[in-house]
Amino acid sequence: GWYLPAAGELKAMSYSYGAINLGLQKLSKTQISSNYYWSSSEYGNNAGASFAWDVRPSDGNMYYGHKTGSGRVRCVLAL
Repeated sequence: GWYLPAAGELKAMSYSYGAINLGLQKLSKTQISSNYYWSSSEYGNNAGASFAWDVRPSDGNMYYGHKTGSGRVRCVLAL
């Protein structure tokens, strides 16, 4: 089913960012933007972590943001 990818999965997209977008374009699907996307990876040691990693798939840059903020998400399909 569909799920929110972990930070490492979004970062791995940066290695093939151009090829992924070319494939999406050929399929007439929405391409991955060069903006940051929320990941499912929390930042912090405790179960009540208030932060999660944001990742920019175009270059793999990461930072952690407060989970109450707004941002983009890109769900992926597990095969």
